[in-house]
Amino acid sequence: MNDADFAAADVLEGIEATQAVGLTPLKVNMIVKRGTNNQEIVPMARHFKNSGAVLRFIEYMDVGTSNGWNMSEVLPSAQVVDLIDAHFPLEPLEAHTAAETAQRWGYRDGSGEIGVISSVTRAFCGSCTQARLSTEGKLYLCLFAMAGHDLRGLIRGGASDEEVATAIARIWEARGDRYSQLRGSASRCRISAADGGGSLVQATLNAHSSSDVTALVLAGGRGSRMGGIDKGMQPFRGEPLALHVMRRLAPQAGAMLISANRSIDDYTCLGAPFGASVIADTRADYPGPLAGIAAALHTAATEFVLTAPCDAPFVDEHLGAALMQAVDASGDVMAHPVFALVRTALADNLDAWLNAGERKVRAWYACHKAAEVQFHEERAFYNINDLQQLAELERS
Repeated sequence: MNDADFAAADVLEGIEATQAVGLTPLKVNMIVKRGTNNQEIVPMARHFKNSGAVLRFIEYMDVGTSNGWNMSEVLPSAQVVDLIDAHFPLEPLEAHTAAETAQRWGYRDGSGEIGVISSVTRAFCGSCTQARLSTEGKLYLCLFAMAGHDLRGLIRGGASDEEVATAIARIWEARGDRYSQLRGSASRCRISAADGGGSLVQATLNAHSSSDVTALVLAGGRGSRMGGIDKGMQPFRGEPLALHVMRRLAPQAGAMLISANRSIDDYTCLGAPFGASVIADTRADYPGPLAGIAAALHTAATEFVLTAPCDAPFVDEHLGAALMQAVDASGDVMAHPVFALVRTALADNLDAWLNAGERKVRAWYACHKAAEVQFHEERAFYNINDLQQLAELERS
């Protein structure tokens, strides 16, 4: 059983060819899914016993969020061992290394060994030392990770080998991945807008309601101070930074937009549970947050656009309500600088400002009846500029 269009006989032939040329030790993985292929456990063990190959049984797990951690489809490794032991007596073997993911079991008659990988029933996150580099140049610290760290962007941005090595070291030092231990509702493309956000109370927006507001997550920057990587997709406490912002903004608005100029598929996936659309700048060369705001002002069907950067995971849950009070009292734009509430009627004005070569957010605000709002929670506006800050905040 596999998801590719070739026969098992071809696989077995390839295994024999591999052994024939001396590429050993050879490990063969079998993912065991209860009710689907668990009847093949003993036949597989029988086939590879005395073959020189190490057969490893892996618990069916939510890699890529395929089964939503449905335990009815998971056959615990302990039961696999008991089943094989009843036919071919086993004894435990010592691990090769402390970080080895598979538990080793040897046949008592000396005819080889098997391994079991229990990432669902016996998570080994604490001792895991593995990372994976995808074909897209993203470094994943866990099989279950929703987002990877963009190394390709660093390299294509001209980073030296030493700078790339430093970035990898910082990423690893800040590692907080414990997906197998903390598994739950945070499934890629199936994230509930209410999950993980705490009690998100929707405050009254004076004479307006949240349906008058479109939330905008600003994720279209260069990420220069992070070495050119996509800041919004960097993992923080097990999830992309941008996802934390989406969860906090969603209850404050009737619609959502994501300003992004790369990782479009990833942002589309993250935004799907919130009904969010991804929009790109209409101007080249990353002209700054105003370009993202301009695109949103033209796209939004609401009277206001509520903006927040993708690197502010603790954005205030009542940001929209507080800014709306100020807009009712005075003006068109509430500034903090990219935590703002902007009237969509200013779209053409902002276009003219950008076409004139202007880029500064505060300077544009100064041209309008802008009102600044005081918040007492500094943490709500803490934004993460570089990997060192991300690592420090992860550890806090």
